[in-house]
Amino acid sequence: MHLRLPCACGMDLASRGQAVAWFGKRQGATLRETGMRERPGARGRDSLGVVVAHFERTQWWPGSRLRAAQERALARLLRHAAETVPFYAGRLHNPGLFDAERFDWDAFRAIPPLRRADLQAGSEAFLSRPLAALADPAFSFTTSGSTGMPVTVHWTPEANRLVAAAIWRYHHWYGSDPAAKSCSLRAVPTDVQGRGRVIRSRGWYPGHPEGESVAADAAQPVRAQLRWLVAEAPRYLLTYPSNARALLTEARESGVGLPTLERIDSFGETMVEGLADLARSVCGARVADRYSARETGMLAIQCPQGTGYHVQAESVLLEIVDESGTPVEKGESGRVLVTVLHN
Repeated sequence: MHLRLPCACGMDLASRGQAVAWFGKRQGATLRETGMRERPGARGRDSLGVVVAHFERTQWWPGSRLRAAQERALARLLRHAAETVPFYAGRLHNPGLFDAERFDWDAFRAIPPLRRADLQAGSEAFLSRPLAALADPAFSFTTSGSTGMPVTVHWTPEANRLVAAAIWRYHHWYGSDPAAKSCSLRAVPTDVQGRGRVIRSRGWYPGHPEGESVAADAAQPVRAQLRWLVAEAPRYLLTYPSNARALLTEARESGVGLPTLERIDSFGETMVEGLADLARSVCGARVADRYSARETGMLAIQCPQGTGYHVQAESVLLEIVDESGTPVEKGESGRVLVTVLHN
């Protein structure tokens, strides 16, 4: 996956009356529409409930309307980057990049994709000047560096709500019970003594604080993970496809049952062939997949009623391109090029 235009722009859209403006005028919405429980400090157009209610409408938009909305979002993003982000100052000249009504896609695709080395070499240059001036501007984290090149990412509160809304959509589409227990087996940092940690919290389903969430390290031996999973008895398990296959194979070979497990949520790797059949035969669980990255949030969700994936077009522009950066034809393979529309 490559990024075409990453920057911590810090556009305070809500303060400009544009909480979800890049996909049309904000329509009235209530938390009752979404089944969410309002949290203190999250009210009006700033609340997650407003964003997910909007997502409930935009998911039915035709492709032409989504593309027009993306053009408006791109024009706004590019203008903001050109005016306030040092790295792009002097690099974005073409007026067609800022025209939402006649957006210049050729000029946009001429922007060179950024490399991790660019981000590492000048990370401060990608911070919007208004954002950098704030004492505590955004939620920040450093990626795991699975490629050997970790980078630091900054999320504004507005952008973070959109990321959460895409996660909400995932669980809503798959009918997740927000009161149920969800476990995850993933990369979990060790404690100061180098021992694996178990992290317990609540609220794994955005907007619903009641569900228990428990995470443990997927680097443990598979048998140890399986014992832990049996003891926790969750309804949902979030883990890597390869780890899910190892767990299911161990359960089948050792005769261990997983009677409470209803769904395996896979992420972080290419889907393993035959995983859905294996899960169904071992414990009757369903497998659901998501395509995401820490730098971008949710990119695509596997269709609950089919085998394809739904790109989260409200949040990202996802292109499949050839080596020259030209979008490939339908049915062809290529590399993934992502532009985040909200951060």
